[in-house]
Amino acid sequence: MKLLAAFVFSVATVIGQTSDVAVCPGEGPRYGDFKCNHDRTHRVCAKLVDNPTDCNELSWDEEGDSFWVITGQQRWNWKDRICNEPNPGDSWCICMWATANLIKRVGCDNVHINCAATDVDYVMKSYRDGRWDLTEAKECIRKKCITGTQGSVGDSGIVLLNRKSPRSGTLDGATLDEPMVFRPAGNVTDQ
Repeated sequence: MKLLAAFVFSVATVIGQTSDVAVCPGEGPRYGDFKCNHDRTHRVCAKLVDNPTDCNELSWDEEGDSFWVITGQQRWNWKDRICNEPNPGDSWCICMWATANLIKRVGCDNVHINCAATDVDYVMKSYRDGRWDLTEAKECIRKKCITGTQGSVGDSGIVLLNRKSPRSGTLDGATLDEPMVFRPAGNVTDQ
């Protein structure tokens, strides 16, 4: 029984860490911790300006259009908030619909995603954001976010965690410090 309890605690600890994401450098204070894991849409950390010093909008397509132009948000351009205190950087937590819109318009290779600061697990479990189908966005995130502190996304959308457990021990011969694969059915295997 103790072994079962230890197993459940270990799995719960690792699963609970899937929503941990890095700080999105440039995200404003709306969430307090500058992370893209709070509401149901702002889950993708995208690089929108070149750097906090120059604060020039990045071009996302051949015409030189910025994120704000492509998504129809130019009149609300908030690049000055990205580049200044309290969290100066080059990125912002953008909506999943905006991510889908960008990918559809400019292609996956031209989208600037900070994978470590994107809530990959949440996005991969989502299907729509408003009227936007997220299939293409999920394919792009799967392609771009293969590695990073958030974990890896396998071919089937399964999140492969690269986190160390606060508890030591083994699980079917795999130490808890090794990457673990979580399958939708809840089976745990070593990578």
